[in-house]
Amino acid sequence: MRSGEKRKLVLITLCSAMLFLCLVAAAFLSPLQQNPQSAEGMVAFFGITLALYVIPLLLYVLGVRMMKYVMAAFCCVGILAVLLTFLIVIMFAESTSYRFSDFFLAVFFCIGVFVVNIEWLYTALQRDNSTQENSAERQGES
Repeated sequence: MRSGEKRKLVLITLCSAMLFLCLVAAAFLSPLQQNPQSAEGMVAFFGITLALYVIPLLLYVLGVRMMKYVMAAFCCVGILAVLLTFLIVIMFAESTSYRFSDFFLAVFFCIGVFVVNIEWLYTALQRDNSTQENSAERQGES
């Protein structure tokens, strides 16, 4: 992967991490959080989330190409987690007396994380066009 593509992947990864942390904060600040004294749990979750984003990203930047696939697996798990969170938020909003506007930030960040993670997968797993063209030329010469 060229350095421009690597830089784009790093930027999208950091954007995904920030949106995911904002989603967690929005969920903790919404009526979904029944125990307001669990701020320590939110801070611990932030630390774990940052470690799961930053450690593979640093290894990838340092040249461990396999980390791209590890990050892709984490990205897929993140997409599933965001979809589940979205469903829980919608079901909770419908089944309680709270207004939907109380959950707007959580829904907004769910959609944001989903879109950014799909973009991450597209960027990370697309094949390099020049590599495909070179392969086609070599096969045509044979």
